[in-house]
Amino acid sequence: GRRAVQGSICGKRGGSGGFLSMSTVRDVAAEEDLLQIVELASQPLPNRPDGTVTVIMYTSVEDPANQAVEYEYERMSEQRPDCVFLRCYKEYQGAQNFLAVRNVATFPFFEVFYRNAGVGRVAGPQLDRVEGYLKQFGFV
Repeated sequence: GRRAVQGSICGKRGGSGGFLSMSTVRDVAAEEDLLQIVELASQPLPNRPDGTVTVIMYTSVEDPANQAVEYEYERMSEQRPDCVFLRCYKEYQGAQNFLAVRNVATFPFFEVFYRNAGVGRVAGPQLDRVEGYLKQFGFV
C-alpha cells in the first residue's frame, strides 16, 4: 500500500532509526490533523501564556530543489524548540484534498499559525520570511 511509501518519504536522510528517529518535524496529511495541532498549540503554557507558533511546510518529493529547503526547515525546527513544525508532502494519501482546501498550488509553501489563526502564508523557498513570522510571534 501507500503507507510504506509515506514512511520512507518521512525518513530523515542519514542517521540511525529510519523515520522513527527524533525529527522535530511532524508529518500531517489531513486538514483536521493540522487544525487539531494548531488548536492544541494555542493553549496557554506557564512560560507561553499566548500559546505556541505552528508552521507547516507543504512540499513535494518530485522537485529535488525542495530537498535543500527541507534540510533548512529541519535545521530551523532544531533551532526553535519553542515552535511546532509540521510538513505535508503532496504525495501523501489524501494530501491532494488537503492542499486544495488550504489553497496551496506551489511548492514549497508555508503557513504560520498563532493563537488558533493563520498569521502568514509564504510561497516559494523564502525561509527568511518564515523565520520573520516565527520571530514576530514566537518566544523571544
